[in-house]
Amino acid sequence: TIQGAFNDCRTLTTINLSNWDVSNVTNMEGVFTGNDLYENNNLLPFTCMQLTEIIGLENWNTSNVTDMVNMFNKCNNLTSLDLSGFDTSKVTNMQSMFTSCDNLEQLKGNFVLNNVNCANMFQLCLKAPDLSEFEMSGTVTAVSHMFGSFGFGNTPLATSLDLSNIALADGCEISKYTFFRNTVANIYPFTNINSHCDLSQAEYLSQEVLLRFINNLAEVTTSPTLTLGATNLAKLTEDEIAKLLNTCKEVKPEFYPMLFTVLNTGLRRGEVIALMWENVDFEKNEITVKYSEYKSKLCSPKSDSSVRKVKITNTLKKVLIEQKLKSNGSKFVFPNSNGELYMGNNITRRFFTPVMKATNIGQFRFHDLRHTYGSQLIAKGADYKYVQEQMGHSSANITLNVYAHVLPESTEKAITILDEMYKVI
Repeated sequence: TIQGAFNDCRTLTTINLSNWDVSNVTNMEGVFTGNDLYENNNLLPFTCMQLTEIIGLENWNTSNVTDMVNMFNKCNNLTSLDLSGFDTSKVTNMQSMFTSCDNLEQLKGNFVLNNVNCANMFQLCLKAPDLSEFEMSGTVTAVSHMFGSFGFGNTPLATSLDLSNIALADGCEISKYTFFRNTVANIYPFTNINSHCDLSQAEYLSQEVLLRFINNLAEVTTSPTLTLGATNLAKLTEDEIAKLLNTCKEVKPEFYPMLFTVLNTGLRRGEVIALMWENVDFEKNEITVKYSEYKSKLCSPKSDSSVRKVKITNTLKKVLIEQKLKSNGSKFVFPNSNGELYMGNNITRRFFTPVMKATNIGQFRFHDLRHTYGSQLIAKGADYKYVQEQMGHSSANITLNVYAHVLPESTEKAITILDEMYKVI
Protein backbone atom coordinates (compact mmCIF):
# COMPACT_ATOMS: atom_id res chain seq x y z
CA THR A 1 0.00 0.00 0.00
CA ILE A 2 1.06 3.57 -0.67
CA GLN A 3 -2.02 5.00 1.00
CA GLY A 4 -1.41 8.60 2.07
CA ALA A 5 2.22 8.47 0.89
CA PHE A 6 2.55 12.24 0.57
CA ASN A 7 0.24 13.34 3.37
CA ASP A 8 1.35 16.56 5.09
CA CYS A 9 3.64 17.55 2.17
CA ARG A 10 2.07 20.98 2.14
CA THR A 11 4.92 22.83 0.37
CA LEU A 12 5.81 20.19 -2.22
CA THR A 13 5.51 21.53 -5.77
CA THR A 14 7.00 18.81 -8.01
CA ILE A 15 7.37 15.03 -7.63
CA ASN A 16 9.27 12.71 -10.00
CA LEU A 17 8.00 9.16 -9.57
CA SER A 18 9.31 7.76 -12.85
CA ASN A 19 11.31 5.04 -11.11
CA TRP A 20 8.57 3.85 -8.77
CA ASP A 21 7.55 0.23 -9.25
CA VAL A 22 3.92 0.00 -8.14
CA SER A 23 3.11 -3.29 -9.85
CA ASN A 24 2.39 -5.00 -6.51
CA VAL A 25 0.51 -2.08 -4.95
CA THR A 26 -3.17 -2.68 -4.17
CA ASN A 27 -4.08 0.50 -2.28
CA MET A 28 -3.53 4.04 -3.61
CA GLU A 29 -6.10 5.77 -1.44
CA GLY A 30 -5.24 9.42 -0.81
CA VAL A 31 -1.66 9.18 -2.14
CA PHE A 32 -1.49 12.91 -2.79
CA THR A 33 -3.99 14.19 -0.26
CA GLY A 34 -4.99 13.70 3.35
CA ASN A 35 -7.10 14.96 6.20
CA ASP A 36 -7.63 18.65 6.78
CA LEU A 37 -5.04 19.94 9.25
CA TYR A 38 -5.62 22.53 11.96
CA GLU A 39 -3.29 24.69 14.02
CA ASN A 40 -4.74 26.85 16.81
CA ASN A 41 -8.19 26.11 15.37
CA ASN A 42 -7.19 27.56 11.99
CA LEU A 43 -7.40 25.43 8.88
CA LEU A 44 -3.95 24.99 7.33
CA PRO A 45 -3.40 24.67 3.56
CA PHE A 46 -4.65 21.34 2.30
CA THR A 47 -2.17 18.53 1.82
CA CYS A 48 -0.34 18.75 -1.53
CA MET A 49 -2.16 22.01 -2.23
CA GLN A 50 1.00 23.49 -3.77
CA LEU A 51 1.68 20.48 -5.99
CA THR A 52 1.83 21.59 -9.63
CA GLU A 53 3.48 18.62 -11.38
CA ILE A 54 3.69 14.86 -10.93
CA ILE A 55 6.18 13.23 -13.30
CA GLY A 56 6.09 9.58 -14.28
CA LEU A 57 2.50 8.59 -13.58
CA GLU A 58 1.96 7.63 -17.21
CA ASN A 59 4.38 4.70 -16.68
CA TRP A 60 2.75 3.31 -13.54
CA ASN A 61 1.57 -0.30 -13.67
CA THR A 62 -1.60 -0.26 -11.59
CA SER A 63 -2.88 -3.68 -12.64
CA ASN A 64 -3.28 -4.86 -9.01
CA VAL A 65 -4.77 -1.70 -7.55
CA THR A 66 -8.29 -1.97 -6.10
CA ASP A 67 -8.64 1.38 -4.32
CA MET A 68 -8.06 4.89 -5.76
CA VAL A 69 -10.31 6.82 -3.37
CA ASN A 70 -9.28 10.49 -2.91
CA MET A 71 -6.11 9.87 -4.89
CA PHE A 72 -5.76 13.48 -6.13
CA ASN A 73 -8.36 15.06 -3.87
CA LYS A 74 -7.65 18.76 -3.17
CA CYS A 75 -4.63 18.92 -5.52
CA ASN A 76 -6.03 22.19 -6.74
CA ASN A 77 -2.83 23.50 -8.36
CA LEU A 78 -2.39 20.59 -10.74
CA THR A 79 -3.12 21.68 -14.30
CA SER A 80 -2.61 18.36 -16.10
CA LEU A 81 -2.50 14.65 -15.34
CA ASP A 82 -1.28 11.92 -17.68
CA LEU A 83 -2.65 8.60 -16.45
CA SER A 84 -2.47 6.89 -19.83
CA GLY A 85 -0.66 3.88 -18.37
CA PHE A 86 -3.18 3.22 -15.62
CA ASP A 87 -4.80 -0.23 -15.64
CA THR A 88 -8.08 0.08 -13.72
CA SER A 89 -9.45 -3.39 -14.37
CA LYS A 90 -9.35 -4.36 -10.66
CA VAL A 91 -10.30 -1.01 -9.16
CA THR A 92 -13.61 -0.98 -7.31
CA ASN A 93 -13.56 2.50 -5.79
CA MET A 94 -12.67 5.83 -7.42
CA GLN A 95 -14.81 7.97 -5.12
CA SER A 96 -13.59 11.60 -4.98
CA MET A 97 -10.54 10.67 -7.06
CA PHE A 98 -10.25 14.15 -8.64
CA THR A 99 -12.44 16.15 -6.25
CA SER A 100 -11.43 19.81 -5.82
CA CYS A 101 -8.84 19.71 -8.58
CA ASP A 102 -9.92 23.29 -9.20
CA ASN A 103 -7.36 24.13 -11.88
CA LEU A 104 -7.08 20.82 -13.69
CA GLU A 105 -7.22 21.62 -17.42
CA GLN A 106 -6.31 18.32 -19.08
CA LEU A 107 -6.65 14.67 -18.16
CA LYS A 108 -5.32 11.73 -20.18
CA GLY A 109 -6.11 8.06 -19.71
CA ASN A 110 -8.31 5.12 -20.60
CA PHE A 111 -10.23 3.84 -17.58
CA VAL A 112 -11.99 0.49 -17.98
CA LEU A 113 -14.51 0.27 -15.15
CA ASN A 114 -15.78 -2.98 -13.63
CA ASN A 115 -18.51 -2.07 -11.12
CA VAL A 116 -16.68 0.97 -9.78
CA ASN A 117 -17.93 3.54 -7.26
CA CYS A 118 -17.51 6.89 -9.05
CA ALA A 119 -19.39 9.14 -6.62
CA ASN A 120 -17.90 12.65 -6.36
CA MET A 121 -15.22 11.64 -8.85
CA PHE A 122 -14.99 14.97 -10.69
CA GLN A 123 -16.81 17.14 -8.19
CA LEU A 124 -15.54 20.74 -8.01
CA CYS A 125 -13.29 20.43 -11.06
CA LEU A 126 -14.13 24.06 -11.67
CA LYS A 127 -12.18 24.46 -14.92
CA ALA A 128 -13.86 21.43 -16.48
CA PRO A 129 -10.68 19.70 -17.71
CA ASP A 130 -10.33 18.73 -21.36
CA LEU A 131 -11.33 15.07 -21.52
CA SER A 132 -10.74 14.60 -25.26
CA GLU A 133 -7.84 12.24 -24.46
CA PHE A 134 -9.57 10.59 -21.52
CA GLU A 135 -11.96 7.68 -22.00
CA MET A 136 -14.15 5.83 -19.52
CA SER A 137 -16.02 2.65 -20.32
CA GLY A 138 -17.64 -0.16 -18.37
CA THR A 139 -20.05 -0.27 -15.44
CA VAL A 140 -20.35 2.00 -12.42
CA THR A 141 -22.19 1.45 -9.13
CA ALA A 142 -22.49 5.04 -7.85
CA VAL A 143 -22.57 8.40 -9.63
CA SER A 144 -23.91 10.81 -7.00
CA HIS A 145 -22.15 14.18 -7.39
CA MET A 146 -19.91 12.57 -10.02
CA PHE A 147 -19.82 15.79 -12.05
CA GLY A 148 -21.15 18.15 -9.40
CA SER A 149 -20.00 21.76 -9.98
CA PHE A 150 -17.98 20.57 -12.98
CA GLY A 151 -17.04 23.90 -14.58
CA PHE A 152 -19.06 25.91 -12.05
CA GLY A 153 -18.22 29.62 -12.24
CA ASN A 154 -17.11 29.35 -15.87
CA THR A 155 -20.47 29.31 -17.63
CA PRO A 156 -21.18 28.36 -20.27
CA LEU A 157 -18.54 25.85 -21.34
CA ALA A 158 -18.21 24.25 -24.76
CA THR A 159 -16.72 21.10 -23.25
CA SER A 160 -18.55 17.84 -23.91
CA LEU A 161 -18.96 14.92 -21.55
CA ASP A 162 -19.29 11.70 -23.51
CA LEU A 163 -20.52 9.13 -21.00
CA SER A 164 -22.19 6.92 -23.56
CA ASN A 165 -19.72 4.08 -22.95
CA ILE A 166 -20.59 3.94 -19.24
CA ALA A 167 -23.41 1.71 -18.07
CA LEU A 168 -25.06 2.02 -14.67
CA ALA A 169 -25.24 -1.14 -12.60
CA ASP A 170 -28.60 -2.31 -11.28
CA GLY A 171 -29.54 -0.19 -8.29
CA CYS A 172 -27.21 2.68 -9.23
CA GLU A 173 -29.22 5.86 -8.76
CA ILE A 174 -28.67 8.97 -10.84
CA SER A 175 -29.24 11.41 -8.00
CA LYS A 176 -30.32 14.98 -8.41
CA TYR A 177 -26.74 15.95 -7.57
CA THR A 178 -25.00 13.85 -10.23
CA PHE A 179 -24.74 16.92 -12.47
CA PHE A 180 -25.34 19.50 -9.72
CA ARG A 181 -24.42 23.01 -10.97
CA ASN A 182 -22.77 21.43 -14.00
CA THR A 183 -22.10 24.01 -16.70
CA VAL A 184 -20.92 21.82 -19.57
CA ALA A 185 -22.77 22.46 -22.82
CA ASN A 186 -23.12 18.87 -24.07
CA ILE A 187 -23.68 15.66 -22.15
CA TYR A 188 -23.94 12.32 -23.91
CA PRO A 189 -25.25 10.35 -20.98
CA PHE A 190 -24.95 6.93 -19.46
CA THR A 191 -26.41 3.89 -21.19
CA ASN A 192 -28.39 0.94 -19.84
CA ILE A 193 -30.12 2.95 -17.17
CA ASN A 194 -32.05 0.46 -15.05
CA SER A 195 -32.64 2.54 -11.94
CA HIS A 196 -34.50 5.58 -10.72
CA CYS A 197 -33.48 8.82 -12.36
CA ASP A 198 -34.18 11.77 -10.07
CA LEU A 199 -33.77 15.19 -11.63
CA SER A 200 -36.00 16.87 -9.07
CA GLN A 201 -33.78 19.93 -8.95
CA ALA A 202 -33.59 20.32 -12.68
CA GLU A 203 -33.09 24.06 -12.42
CA TYR A 204 -29.55 23.38 -11.24
CA LEU A 205 -28.76 22.33 -14.81
CA SER A 206 -28.43 24.71 -17.72
CA GLN A 207 -31.09 24.42 -20.41
CA GLU A 208 -28.60 22.83 -22.80
CA VAL A 209 -27.51 20.19 -20.30
CA LEU A 210 -31.03 19.37 -19.19
CA LEU A 211 -32.60 19.07 -22.62
CA ARG A 212 -29.72 17.12 -24.15
CA PHE A 213 -29.66 14.81 -21.15
CA ILE A 214 -33.36 14.08 -21.31
CA ASN A 215 -33.42 13.72 -25.09
CA ASN A 216 -30.47 11.33 -25.12
CA LEU A 217 -31.85 9.44 -22.15
CA ALA A 218 -35.02 8.72 -24.07
CA GLU A 219 -32.96 7.35 -26.96
CA VAL A 220 -30.79 4.95 -24.98
CA THR A 221 -33.20 3.41 -22.51
CA THR A 222 -36.76 2.15 -22.42
CA SER A 223 -39.36 3.38 -19.96
CA PRO A 224 -37.01 5.13 -17.53
CA THR A 225 -38.49 6.32 -14.27
CA LEU A 226 -37.75 9.99 -14.90
CA THR A 227 -38.88 12.35 -12.17
CA LEU A 228 -38.73 16.04 -12.94
CA GLY A 229 -39.67 17.20 -9.51
CA ALA A 230 -43.41 16.65 -9.44
CA THR A 231 -43.34 14.86 -6.10
CA ASN A 232 -39.92 15.67 -4.69
CA LEU A 233 -40.14 19.44 -4.39
CA ALA A 234 -41.22 20.53 -0.94
CA LYS A 235 -43.29 23.69 -0.68
CA LEU A 236 -44.83 25.46 2.25
CA THR A 237 -48.55 26.09 2.54
CA GLU A 238 -49.87 29.60 3.22
CA ASP A 239 -50.43 28.72 6.87
CA GLU A 240 -46.88 27.35 7.14
CA ILE A 241 -45.47 30.49 5.53
CA ALA A 242 -47.27 32.67 8.05
CA LYS A 243 -46.08 30.50 10.95
CA LEU A 244 -42.50 30.54 9.63
CA LEU A 245 -42.40 34.33 9.31
CA ASN A 246 -43.93 34.91 12.74
CA THR A 247 -41.51 32.46 14.35
CA CYS A 248 -38.58 34.11 12.61
CA LYS A 249 -39.53 37.48 14.09
CA GLU A 250 -39.35 35.93 17.55
CA VAL A 251 -36.35 33.61 17.20
CA LYS A 252 -34.07 35.30 14.63
CA PRO A 253 -35.49 38.77 13.86
CA GLU A 254 -32.31 39.78 12.03
CA PHE A 255 -32.98 37.00 9.50
CA TYR A 256 -36.56 38.08 8.81
CA PRO A 257 -35.78 40.56 5.96
CA MET A 258 -33.78 37.93 4.03
CA LEU A 259 -36.38 35.24 4.63
CA PHE A 260 -39.19 37.55 3.52
CA THR A 261 -37.21 38.53 0.42
CA VAL A 262 -36.64 34.93 -0.70
CA LEU A 263 -40.28 34.02 -0.19
CA ASN A 264 -41.30 37.03 -2.29
CA THR A 265 -38.71 36.72 -5.08
CA GLY A 266 -37.62 33.09 -5.37
CA LEU A 267 -33.96 34.09 -5.25
CA ARG A 268 -31.50 31.27 -4.68
CA ARG A 269 -29.51 31.35 -1.46
CA GLY A 270 -26.34 32.50 -3.19
CA GLU A 271 -28.24 35.17 -5.12
CA VAL A 272 -29.89 36.74 -2.08
CA ILE A 273 -26.60 36.69 -0.15
CA ALA A 274 -24.84 38.49 -3.05
CA LEU A 275 -27.62 41.05 -3.54
CA MET A 276 -26.29 44.62 -3.47
CA TRP A 277 -28.12 47.91 -3.09
CA GLU A 278 -26.98 49.05 -6.51
CA ASN A 279 -29.13 46.27 -7.94
CA VAL A 280 -32.29 47.25 -6.07
CA ASP A 281 -34.44 49.78 -7.95
CA PHE A 282 -37.13 51.19 -5.68
CA GLU A 283 -38.55 53.38 -8.47
CA LYS A 284 -39.18 50.46 -10.83
CA ASN A 285 -39.93 48.05 -8.00
CA GLU A 286 -37.47 45.45 -9.22
CA ILE A 287 -34.29 43.62 -8.27
CA THR A 288 -31.58 42.82 -10.80
CA VAL A 289 -29.89 39.48 -10.13
CA LYS A 290 -26.29 39.85 -11.32
CA TYR A 291 -24.21 37.90 -8.81
CA SER A 292 -24.19 34.83 -6.61
CA GLU A 293 -22.16 33.81 -3.56
CA TYR A 294 -19.78 30.86 -3.67
CA LYS A 295 -17.40 30.14 -0.81
CA SER A 296 -17.79 33.72 0.48
CA LYS A 297 -16.87 35.19 -2.90
CA LEU A 298 -18.88 36.97 -5.56
CA CYS A 299 -19.31 35.05 -8.78
CA SER A 300 -21.61 35.00 -11.77
CA PRO A 301 -24.99 33.28 -11.38
CA LYS A 302 -25.11 29.66 -12.46
CA SER A 303 -26.35 30.34 -16.02
CA ASP A 304 -27.03 33.17 -18.44
CA SER A 305 -30.76 32.97 -17.77
CA SER A 306 -30.12 33.43 -14.05
CA VAL A 307 -29.14 37.05 -14.74
CA ARG A 308 -32.59 38.59 -14.58
CA LYS A 309 -34.92 41.27 -13.24
CA VAL A 310 -37.32 40.23 -10.50
CA LYS A 311 -40.36 42.29 -9.58
CA ILE A 312 -40.90 43.19 -5.92
CA THR A 313 -44.17 43.81 -4.11
CA ASN A 314 -44.95 46.99 -2.20
CA THR A 315 -44.76 45.03 1.05
CA LEU A 316 -41.29 43.73 0.19
CA LYS A 317 -40.27 47.23 -0.86
CA LYS A 318 -41.16 48.48 2.62
CA VAL A 319 -39.14 45.66 4.24
CA LEU A 320 -36.10 46.45 2.06
CA ILE A 321 -36.27 50.18 2.78
CA GLU A 322 -36.22 49.39 6.50
CA GLN A 323 -33.34 46.96 5.91
CA LYS A 324 -31.32 49.64 4.16
CA LEU A 325 -31.43 51.78 7.28
CA LYS A 326 -29.95 48.86 9.25
CA SER A 327 -27.17 47.92 6.81
CA ASN A 328 -24.76 50.58 8.11
CA GLY A 329 -23.64 51.72 4.68
CA SER A 330 -22.68 48.25 3.44
CA LYS A 331 -23.01 47.69 -0.29
CA PHE A 332 -24.70 44.36 0.46
CA VAL A 333 -28.39 44.20 1.26
CA PHE A 334 -27.86 41.43 3.82
CA PRO A 335 -24.27 41.84 5.09
CA ASN A 336 -22.60 39.98 7.92
CA SER A 337 -21.53 41.76 11.11
CA ASN A 338 -18.48 43.14 9.29
CA GLY A 339 -20.55 44.52 6.44
CA GLU A 340 -19.22 41.86 4.09
CA LEU A 341 -20.52 38.83 2.23
CA TYR A 342 -22.02 35.95 4.20
CA MET A 343 -21.07 32.34 3.53
CA GLY A 344 -24.10 30.36 2.37
CA ASN A 345 -23.66 27.51 4.84
CA ASN A 346 -23.50 30.00 7.70
CA ILE A 347 -26.86 31.46 6.72
CA THR A 348 -28.38 28.00 6.81
CA ARG A 349 -26.68 26.90 10.03
CA ARG A 350 -27.06 30.09 12.06
CA PHE A 351 -30.44 31.31 10.90
CA PHE A 352 -32.57 29.11 8.67
CA THR A 353 -32.17 25.80 10.54
CA PRO A 354 -32.90 27.24 14.02
CA VAL A 355 -35.97 29.04 12.69
CA MET A 356 -37.26 25.88 10.99
CA LYS A 357 -36.78 23.85 14.16
CA ALA A 358 -38.61 26.44 16.22
CA THR A 359 -41.44 26.59 13.68
CA ASN A 360 -41.93 22.80 13.90
CA ILE A 361 -43.60 22.37 10.52
CA GLY A 362 -41.48 19.52 9.17
CA GLN A 363 -38.30 19.10 7.15
CA PHE A 364 -37.65 21.88 4.64
CA ARG A 365 -34.48 23.11 2.97
CA PHE A 366 -33.53 26.71 2.26
CA HIS A 367 -34.02 25.97 -1.44
CA ASP A 368 -37.62 24.99 -0.74
CA LEU A 369 -38.35 28.67 -0.11
CA ARG A 370 -37.64 29.21 -3.80
CA HIS A 371 -39.94 26.35 -4.76
CA THR A 372 -42.61 27.80 -2.51
CA TYR A 373 -42.41 31.10 -4.38
CA GLY A 374 -42.73 29.43 -7.79
CA SER A 375 -45.53 27.14 -6.63
CA GLN A 376 -47.49 30.01 -5.11
CA LEU A 377 -47.28 32.05 -8.31
CA ILE A 378 -48.53 29.21 -10.49
CA ALA A 379 -51.23 28.18 -8.00
CA LYS A 380 -52.50 31.77 -8.02
CA GLY A 381 -52.73 31.74 -11.82
CA ALA A 382 -49.52 33.46 -12.88
CA ASP A 383 -48.44 32.90 -16.48
CA TYR A 384 -45.74 30.24 -16.93
CA LYS A 385 -43.65 32.60 -19.02
CA TYR A 386 -43.68 35.19 -16.24
CA VAL A 387 -42.73 32.55 -13.65
CA GLN A 388 -39.90 31.35 -15.89
CA GLU A 389 -38.47 34.87 -16.14
CA GLN A 390 -38.80 35.53 -12.42
CA MET A 391 -37.19 32.20 -11.49
CA GLY A 392 -34.39 32.49 -14.04
CA HIS A 393 -35.20 29.22 -15.80
CA SER A 394 -33.81 29.05 -19.32
CA SER A 395 -37.12 27.88 -20.81
CA ALA A 396 -40.80 27.68 -19.93
CA ASN A 397 -40.59 23.91 -20.47
CA ILE A 398 -38.28 23.60 -17.49
CA THR A 399 -40.69 25.66 -15.39
CA LEU A 400 -43.55 23.46 -16.53
CA ASN A 401 -41.65 20.28 -15.64
CA VAL A 402 -40.43 21.53 -12.26
CA TYR A 403 -43.83 22.81 -11.14
CA ALA A 404 -46.08 20.23 -12.77
CA HIS A 405 -47.19 19.17 -9.28
CA VAL A 406 -49.08 22.46 -8.91
CA LEU A 407 -51.20 21.84 -12.01
CA PRO A 408 -53.91 19.74 -10.26
CA GLU A 409 -54.54 22.65 -7.89
CA SER A 410 -54.71 25.11 -10.79
CA THR A 411 -56.97 22.74 -12.74
CA GLU A 412 -59.43 22.53 -9.86
CA LYS A 413 -59.62 26.32 -9.77
CA ALA A 414 -60.18 26.45 -13.53
CA ILE A 415 -63.01 23.92 -13.29
CA THR A 416 -64.59 25.94 -10.48
CA ILE A 417 -64.45 29.08 -12.62
CA LEU A 418 -66.14 27.29 -15.53
CA ASP A 419 -68.75 25.88 -13.19
CA GLU A 420 -69.57 29.35 -11.90
CA MET A 421 -69.78 30.72 -15.45
CA TYR A 422 -72.34 28.20 -16.64
CA LYS A 423 -74.52 27.91 -13.56
CA VAL A 424 -77.03 30.28 -15.13
CA ILE A 425 -77.59 27.96 -18.12
